[in-house]
Amino acid sequence: MQDLKDIIALISRKRIDNIQILTSSNRLPTKQMMLYDIIRQNNSYTEDQAISYLYQNKPNSSAFKKVKTRLYQKVLNTCLFLDFGSQVTDLRQKSILTILRTYVLMKILAFFGCRDAGMNLAHKNYQICNKYEISELGSLISKELMKHFAYIAPDKKNYEYYLKECRKWSLIVQQEIEIEILYSRISYLAGTIKNTKLLRKEVDYHSSISKLTQIINQDQLTYRLLFMSFTLLSYLYSLYEEFEACIKTCDKGIEKLKRKNFSSNKTTFLLTVDKIIALIRLARTEDAKKITQETIRLTQKGTLNYFAASKYILLINSLEKDWNSFCLNSIAIFGDNELKRNQREYQLWNIRFAFAAFLIQLNKYKPTKNINFRLYKFLNDVPIFVKDKSGVNITILIIQLLFLLKDKKYTKIEERLGSLSQYSHRYLRDDENLRANCLIKMLLKLPEAEYHPLRVKRYVSRYEKKLASKPYEVNEQNLDVEIIPFDILWELVLELLDNNLKQKKKRGRAIKKDV
Repeated sequence: MQDLKDIIALISRKRIDNIQILTSSNRLPTKQMMLYDIIRQNNSYTEDQAISYLYQNKPNSSAFKKVKTRLYQKVLNTCLFLDFGSQVTDLRQKSILTILRTYVLMKILAFFGCRDAGMNLAHKNYQICNKYEISELGSLISKELMKHFAYIAPDKKNYEYYLKECRKWSLIVQQEIEIEILYSRISYLAGTIKNTKLLRKEVDYHSSISKLTQIINQDQLTYRLLFMSFTLLSYLYSLYEEFEACIKTCDKGIEKLKRKNFSSNKTTFLLTVDKIIALIRLARTEDAKKITQETIRLTQKGTLNYFAASKYILLINSLEKDWNSFCLNSIAIFGDNELKRNQREYQLWNIRFAFAAFLIQLNKYKPTKNINFRLYKFLNDVPIFVKDKSGVNITILIIQLLFLLKDKKYTKIEERLGSLSQYSHRYLRDDENLRANCLIKMLLKLPEAEYHPLRVKRYVSRYEKKLASKPYEVNEQNLDVEIIPFDILWELVLELLDNNLKQKKKRGRAIKKDV
């Protein structure tokens, strides 16, 4: 079902109606059209809900399976006719889509006996491979054209040209494969080994650095090889906390990539993010903020890169305790209509909006208009992350406790803390979750300390030291888990307890005065 949803997200009814093919009718059968419509209108529909909608009082899962399979095949076929190039602004990406289509058509035409037509099409479009350094497709197409002009339609000039091209691309592709193997291995280790110390032991740091340095110092490297080499090199420097070297690598990589006439904002963006992370780790938040703001201006509003860069701005706002900017940015982006197109990002920004609502209740920011936030509606609106037990769900549980604490609902807090203790024991037992574990254990001490700020400080001092011993690590996952880094969030908790105590004393004095 998810594959079907993802593909339908690429297609609109308008595009289906506008596809011009030689057939008597493009109209989908009724049930298929109904399923297509409900997925387009609401991507969160489950399979059971879709069955109920299509068959109402007589749910029929076997009939639904046939409808779903047939629709899946039709949307796949539809994708072949769509001009995705019109949706892409990046010249190199647009050219890759053009050559992909050319290669597929060339192979299909040759398979069905229209070899000359296929090869003529490839011959006309081949120079795009050279212009935009599209190595893998250049290798495949030049090989087919070499064979064609060698013994199917002999032509000395074209044969010798494509023989030379085939050899050129073969060497380039082999070098790219070698760097891709290194890239994949290190990415796999980084994704599966959460403990940084163990990860460093597994990565062959010195030989990898040496190999990558040799590659980037070569002349006339392809765009792809340059990008992969600089990205991997910056990651390795970051992993070993050589942040100055990481920043220099990113600057050099961006400069070399920009020398290409078809430099992509997307590749520049990824190296810029590495630089932003290094600057934050060096506590150079002003430099990081300036670069991030420039980067946001380079991204297209509503894209994943736009939302990713905005997350770094919020992190910097948190580190600087600039709650005005944090709230303004959270509210503005959560209100962006483009955000709703991506449910995952929408829910992640819903969590950020919840933090903004909490800060507003702490009088950290005064909005110009009323902010409508209801805790229980929020909890129902973030279903994707409920199963993310060692990730974003931690943040959802914490924000829930913060609102209960703000409203002094101590009985409900204590009910939640019991299950939170079990949750921590079950899901957060490794060193990678140390920071989350520390914060949860600090929250668990609140009832024991009777919510008194001074008493709480004494009870949690050992966990505060542990939390401080493992500084916040800037990475993609932590951006969504520690939206406000836990040590700074704990300061807000203590401030809230202090405010609650002051209000209690104030009420006590008022009662005495009345008496």
